[in-house]
Amino acid sequence: MANIAEGLLYISPLAEREALVIDHALRPYAGAFCNGGEDSAKLDHDGDGAFLCFSGRWTCDAAWDAFDEIMSKAPAVGSAAQILIASEISGHGRESETRYRAKVTKEPGACRLRRFRRP
Repeated sequence: MANIAEGLLYISPLAEREALVIDHALRPYAGAFCNGGEDSAKLDHDGDGAFLCFSGRWTCDAAWDAFDEIMSKAPAVGSAAQILIASEISGHGRESETRYRAKVTKEPGACRLRRFRRP
């Protein structure tokens, strides 16, 4: 059995309606955001933005790849890609057994997550 990595992303600013658009866009990528018994990851809107807690197999790379792929589908106006590109994203992933540690960031206007592995 693979080790389970835990991941967290925060997307802001994000209106509740925009969170629903992104949540819908994540559905085809459900496998990238769940492992270890979770059905799927769901965005939890907090007023200014949204949190996404998820798990991955060994690392969170599949989740980071999913966000990059969604953003690559721009320029459809009002799409999840445009919403994500306009947002700031920060997050991290970790898995204790392998000592995997990762951090991701994205500034508003950027089309890809910046990924950092921590030793």
